[in-house]
Amino acid sequence: MQHNRTLVVYYPNSFPAVNPECSNHRVTRRCPWPGLFVEYIQLFSNHAKYKTIEYTNPAVDYNVNEKGDWTEIYEMLRNGTIDTLAYGLMRTNARLVDYDFSDVLYNSPIYAVHRKSYGDSETTFAFFTIYGFDVVMALLGIIFLQIVFYWLHSVLIECYKDVTYNTVVDSVWSAFSLQLGQALKTKRITRAVNFNRLMFSFINTPILMGLYSTWIVSNRLTATEDGAISTYDDLIDALASNRKYLIQYTGSADWFFEELETSHVYPFYFIRKTLYNNPIHRVSIDEGFNHLNNGDGVALLPDDSQVFQKVVGLCNLQKLNGAIEGIDRRFMVRKNRADRLLIDMNNFIAHHVPSLALIYNKYKSQLIKRRGKCDQKLPNTERPYRGLMYVWLALCVISTCVFVVEMILKLRGKTLHLLPSKREYFERRSRLVFGYLGRAYK
Repeated sequence: MQHNRTLVVYYPNSFPAVNPECSNHRVTRRCPWPGLFVEYIQLFSNHAKYKTIEYTNPAVDYNVNEKGDWTEIYEMLRNGTIDTLAYGLMRTNARLVDYDFSDVLYNSPIYAVHRKSYGDSETTFAFFTIYGFDVVMALLGIIFLQIVFYWLHSVLIECYKDVTYNTVVDSVWSAFSLQLGQALKTKRITRAVNFNRLMFSFINTPILMGLYSTWIVSNRLTATEDGAISTYDDLIDALASNRKYLIQYTGSADWFFEELETSHVYPFYFIRKTLYNNPIHRVSIDEGFNHLNNGDGVALLPDDSQVFQKVVGLCNLQKLNGAIEGIDRRFMVRKNRADRLLIDMNNFIAHHVPSLALIYNKYKSQLIKRRGKCDQKLPNTERPYRGLMYVWLALCVISTCVFVVEMILKLRGKTLHLLPSKREYFERRSRLVFGYLGRAYK
């Protein structure tokens, strides 16, 4: 039968509408996954004998994906530039003013997604938050014992007054000897020596912390999640307490965020109240990953959305405790059309329920397979080690600066007069610690 009717369809450049890797959105041997709604449109046009005219507009796609502005698409639908779009939308009271909707194609559940960790900030010094109060107290206890030990040693070391003293070597080298449990043979102690001993004692701290850092992180991973969001009440509490903020992706046109702006019923009204002090972060897809990674953002994502497919493939993100709500995906057309387009769509859906389900399950199973490719099972445990090491290095720098300043003040205006043998001995021992800087000048 001749296709005597035309159907102008706008194909937005986002999942589940099209697959950008497939040219012309055609179901070919080389392109078995053109897009969920691409196949729906093709199946409908074959059933109802419509000739499909594909409409694409990169400028409109940019406004949708980068700015979250769907105004042009809705206007094209109202003025008849396009007949429908290859994107499933939910029927809402606000949209029913200007548009009609087909019967349900499928239902897409909404999941709250956030990072697998516990709200600690992804910063250089994140170990201050990843360790609990008990660990901080243990760390302070270690530092206190180190101070007591060095104070006691500084008292007892007076018995070595008759031993020759080498300032350069003792100030650093004896600190390492002390860490190894070796006795020190020194005659007197300067401020730099004491300070260096104390600071270098912190080398024990990252070693001790490193031994059970993995134990701490693994226990946190196996513990009950802090602030899990499984209901609207959980989401409202997290937003109201500023523990979490809500992320909206600029390319989405989901009913949830439209209802937030106008609805006066639960839960939308109560969520909107929390947004006065904790506003929504509207970001692009790429920016959204960073917001999720910082641990404080929560994204509400439909199961079939492009962003959700990328998110669930990341090892450090997860969806939480089942779906909160669901979206009924439907075709949307202009209000009060004179033709039979809406009737044909509903007849098509009624007669092709198995075919629609088969196509949907094909994409669903393919996406589930992709989700299983994550081979990093745990969040990054490098941060505790990195933070501790930075703190330790900072302490070492401070101690070295104190030592250098003291040596400059001590040697200022003086010239070292050493015998050749003594000078060679001095330089050889000094280079063990300071390398080229350990030279002594005549």
